[in-house]
Amino acid sequence: MKSPCYTSSSVKLTPAQAGVIDKLRKASRMAGHAYSTEKTYVDCAVRFLRWWQAQPVKGREAMAVPEARFKGYLSHLANNRKVSKVTQDQAFNALRFLFEKAMEVKLGDLSGIPRCRRNKRLPHIVEWSIAESIMEAMPYSPSVPVRLVCAVMLRCGLRINEALNLRWKDVNFKDGLITVRCGKGNKDRQAVLPCRLVPGLTRQMAYAKMLWETDVENGLPCEVPESLLRKYPHLENALQWRFIFPAPHACPHHPRSGKRVRWHLHAATMQGAVFKEVKKRGLEGVFRPHTFRHCFADRLRQQGVDMRIIQELLGHECLETTMIYTHPAVDAARSTIERINPVMLVPDCSPEPAVSPRRHYLLTAY
Repeated sequence: MKSPCYTSSSVKLTPAQAGVIDKLRKASRMAGHAYSTEKTYVDCAVRFLRWWQAQPVKGREAMAVPEARFKGYLSHLANNRKVSKVTQDQAFNALRFLFEKAMEVKLGDLSGIPRCRRNKRLPHIVEWSIAESIMEAMPYSPSVPVRLVCAVMLRCGLRINEALNLRWKDVNFKDGLITVRCGKGNKDRQAVLPCRLVPGLTRQMAYAKMLWETDVENGLPCEVPESLLRKYPHLENALQWRFIFPAPHACPHHPRSGKRVRWHLHAATMQGAVFKEVKKRGLEGVFRPHTFRHCFADRLRQQGVDMRIIQELLGHECLETTMIYTHPAVDAARSTIERINPVMLVPDCSPEPAVSPRRHYLLTAY
């Protein structure tokens, strides 16, 4: 029977279910999950509990076994909600953590639950000049330094959250290094700081220092990991722990401690500015903030940098992830194909009234 459709707020959680969500949060923090992982798990668990509460009595009787509920919800996501394969994987991991850690239910064999396999996809990569022009078109002000954050992503290969999470102590101008703290997989690494970024980062850090002096006078602390804050309470007012890209307004409620703190610039601000510029150029669905990182990796590959060095700079765990930027079969066959076809007609991609702007930029991007 088809599961009833509902919105995220159409069914309220019972007090018992709300207690399960609190247990899930505590278990996630005990496991050392990042806040983004905790937020994703809680969201998936809330949606699952609302789905279960909306089921008719007969449907609940048919899924009395936890494994049946597990399978029924994943089937609902795939068949009724039409979610992507990535979302199905997130729901699988979140539900397993919910049952085993929060609800303390011993799950049986889950091998019978069908798991979707992700298809191999190549990253969207545009020409370096196009990526630079998009970066230069971003707005810039010391309070909202979107252009500078894009420059750090493009010229250092950082992810959006890695760039926004940079603190004062993470930039080493003397050695030309940037230290990425708690990146993907909760791993640290180092990236090269190009000389071209030094003037912009110097001005931005001067603004961050001025804002720090104002915050200290007003008693507004900076966001610091709770484990460090318990041992060193003074770190929340230390300059070295201030974000280089601070948010223009204070965060009124810390999601974990509940305190009023100064956080970094929100990722949605970056994404909105990039999407607005990309829409003007007709590159929707092709270019997003993470594309800056792809262009950085492809630029290094074109310059002949060893793939293991690129792997270290990008922070990939395995070399296979980095190899998606290479095209060995295409590169090996290029000379043969050009020899077979000595005369190759290059289409004229100049903008004409008959060609839409979207088609023009898609042609010039590859």
